[in-house]
Amino acid sequence: MSAPTSQPTRCKILLLNDDYTPMEFVVGILQDVFGLTPEQAVSAMLSTHRQGRFAVATMEKSVAEETVRSIHERARQAGHPFQCVLEAEAAG
Repeated sequence: MSAPTSQPTRCKILLLNDDYTPMEFVVGILQDVFGLTPEQAVSAMLSTHRQGRFAVATMEKSVAEETVRSIHERARQAGHPFQCVLEAEAAG
């Protein structure tokens, strides 16, 4: 019998770059959802653009899942393909 596999309880939210979502929309998400200042939001948006992805926050898995869902819904309503994903936080 194998030991039960524990699910990660904390996840990183990674923003993914695309060539279609306006930079202003991403900056707005960063300010509204994650509470970044305008300067922090622009810096994070530019990091996402240059690196292809950017870890914006780490939080409890259930909260992270709801946050990602709400961001995707907001992007869909605005007609943008903007995406973010969850990545399990490394143990230890």
